Amino acid sequence: MDAYEVNIGVDVSKETLAAAFPDGRVTEFTNDRRGLKTLMAKVRAHGPSARVCCEATGGYELRLADACHAAGVAVTVANARQVRDFARGKGLLAKTDAIDARVIARFAAENNPRPTPQPPPWQRRLRALCDRRDALTDDLVRETGRLEAEADAWVAKDIRDHIRQLRSHLAKLAREVAALKAQNAGFARQTQRLEQVKGIGPASACAFMAYLPELGSVTGNEAAALAGVAPYNDDSGKRRGKRRCRGGRARLRRVLWMAATAAARFNPILRAVYERFRSNGKPHKVAIVAIIRRLVCLANKIITNPDFVPA
Repeated sequence: MDAYEVNIGVDVSKETLAAAFPDGRVTEFTNDRRGLKTLMAKVRAHGPSARVCCEATGGYELRLADACHAAGVAVTVANARQVRDFARGKGLLAKTDAIDARVIARFAAENNPRPTPQPPPWQRRLRALCDRRDALTDDLVRETGRLEAEADAWVAKDIRDHIRQLRSHLAKLAREVAALKAQNAGFARQTQRLEQVKGIGPASACAFMAYLPELGSVTGNEAAALAGVAPYNDDSGKRRGKRRCRGGRARLRRVLWMAATAAARFNPILRAVYERFRSNGKPHKVAIVAIIRRLVCLANKIITNPDFVPA
């Protein structure tokens, strides 16, 4: 991996960008087209060895990442928890925009994280559609629960009307995803190959493409860690603690939980894995997480190797 001589840390908020430059100064820019244009000019002045690093902030960082890609500037969107743990490890407990920008720059310089690749347009749109589907599905579950307990006739009717609207919107989303798939042969081919695995359906295949774009560029273990299904040891001396999974892509796991549940029933190979875990006294949840891990590693192998044919 290339090491960058100049690392510029940017603390992103809804309206502003606080950028820490190598001379120690922190300059604030507006998080809009004009501010980004000015920031890119200052970054490019440091030459091709400059890299911008920021934290993932729930979407506010996307404009900065897009501007960097358009300007040909390397950019890393770092995990906010990793940056905060790095700061604590250095004894930097105070938080301001300027302090955070300097911490991010130092994090990039000392850890040299991978640059974040520019996603294809279809992947960005698929992520938005999947996010919307998850939100509407949550609303549908809540409304269904309210309907079961509602005694007032008028309110019950209103809830049923809302449930019909939610199902109609979910159907529209499904058509949008199908249209997106029809317009992008690569996306369609990858999801079709993933769906060859018993347990991975259209929703799970789309979730892989939307929430784990690193598939094919990392190892199976790295993919499992990104998904949050890689158990970590907790041992010290003679003590052997319980291994636990932590972090990762929660929205992907929500979808894959249902996929793993289906695979435990209908996929002969993964059903044997589930039964082995259960016969060894492992709880149902642990067995399902083990299957999710195998699905993630299998999906990574499918995307990595175009000639691989899943069993």
